Amino acid sequence: MTGFAAIAKRISNPPGAQNFARLNVMGDEAETTNLIARFATSVIPFNYNSGLKQCQTHVQLGLTVDTAVAAVLQCGAPMGRSENAALVRAFFDYDAERAYSKSLCVDSYLGDYRISRDVRVPTKPTFTILEGGRLVPVTVCGWKSLPLNVEQIRFWLTMMEDGLYSHSDYRTSPAEILLFIEHLTEYGKVRRPFLIKRGDYELLSPALMREQADLFTRAQAAALPIAEARWNEQQERRKQEEPVNYPRGDRDDDQPSMFP
Repeated sequence: MTGFAAIAKRISNPPGAQNFARLNVMGDEAETTNLIARFATSVIPFNYNSGLKQCQTHVQLGLTVDTAVAAVLQCGAPMGRSENAALVRAFFDYDAERAYSKSLCVDSYLGDYRISRDVRVPTKPTFTILEGGRLVPVTVCGWKSLPLNVEQIRFWLTMMEDGLYSHSDYRTSPAEILLFIEHLTEYGKVRRPFLIKRGDYELLSPALMREQADLFTRAQAAALPIAEARWNEQQERRKQEEPVNYPRGDRDDDQPSMFP
């Protein structure tokens, strides 16, 4: 899919729950509209898909860290390869203590949180383990910072509660969300685990969730013409920046030279 159709699709199909939370400023329709339009028209330099895949595969099959790091250094956008490698190393260090990979890894429930009849937010965990007789869904977020305020974190966790943890297999589960936040130390930049457990934050009420869902639906519609205008501006700038390809013979330097 090319052209503005790809932009429109990004608006109509929300990203996963953590990124969806970033697009919502609770109670602020104008800023939410702006964030949606900016997200749709921005060029995303890289993602953490390759690193998350290696974390998942390690829990399933017991990869070595060298194998996992080598894999992420050979795929994905070049700009993000070192970031994915840092995520993988941090996860392996944490798993050496937490021991996800020592538990049985089972299939995860493919959850989603419904915003409207046509809009659903993916809430699938990175992996699910069987621990102490209970299923534990674990969501690993690749971010190296936590760019959410408390209300947005509560919004994220409420979506996970309603869209994933409410499933019958997870109702008594001690679900986990795991980030690796970057810290500057005397040895350089180090990514350290930041764990959010189910119950750590108070969830938003059903009434507030409905209000924000309605707000997002309105903002989504309002963002479409804004994103289209920005996209048209970007296309016009690209045209102006493209070099002119003159036909041969139309420029002085294409004429036969009088010098040998």
